[in-house]
Amino acid sequence: MALTISPRAPYVLPATDTYEFHSGITDRDYEVSVTVMASIEPGTRYPVLYAMDGDIGPVLPTMVPLMQAGKELPGMIVVGVGYGLGGLLSDQTVLQRWAALRMTDLIPTVQPDGTGGGAHGFLRFISEELMSFVHANYPADADDCGLTGDSLGGLFALYAMLASPGTFGRCLAGSPSIQRSRDLLFSLEEQLAESGQDLPTKLFMGAGSLEGDPMLSNMRAMADKLSGRGYANFRLTTKVFDDETHMSVWPGAFSRGLKAIFAKH
Repeated sequence: MALTISPRAPYVLPATDTYEFHSGITDRDYEVSVTVMASIEPGTRYPVLYAMDGDIGPVLPTMVPLMQAGKELPGMIVVGVGYGLGGLLSDQTVLQRWAALRMTDLIPTVQPDGTGGGAHGFLRFISEELMSFVHANYPADADDCGLTGDSLGGLFALYAMLASPGTFGRCLAGSPSIQRSRDLLFSLEEQLAESGQDLPTKLFMGAGSLEGDPMLSNMRAMADKLSGRGYANFRLTTKVFDDETHMSVWPGAFSRGLKAIFAKH
């Protein structure tokens, strides 16, 4: 029998809707993907995980169902936020454009080269525009929202947790680039502690051992500060992954982090 090969349409991630989303707050365009990873039951609402690394690829939308099959994670909705770059990050042109967009949106403070400083507006886009859209159009539990991010996305996850305590009850910060806005993060935490507010969040921070300092020392300093405060409803898990780099640690940090932030205790 002769071999038969027929072209097919480009691969589409199952159970995923993709939107072009223009934010009135940041005045920027985003590609937003919404993947419902649950057997929908009438009247049931599911936790929502907002992922700041939508352009890296469908890692969470493939990782989460596999872990669900092993009964390690509950049903949930994953919302990926990216820029619709239309290419692989191994392409230097795509990588440079992606990095520039993330530098603007994910860093809270203006950097020496003039980049950054847009995280406040980006957080408003997430909490005021995107969350409202998801809650209105999907079986989302508005009281159970999480935030994940890697590198600058990890920095943004920590910033969002401290700048808007209670908005995200689950935060996963992979290789958080704390050095970019270290003073601001520690200042926000200090203000939170002095106010007497709680920090009702399950936080996971993870990085690779080969990332070295200041990545690891900053992560340890943040962990020590947070765990020493005695926040009543705060739960912290940290992990340094042996022999992993800033790039290679991503899958392990997120699989371990997902289990930590969705742990029942």
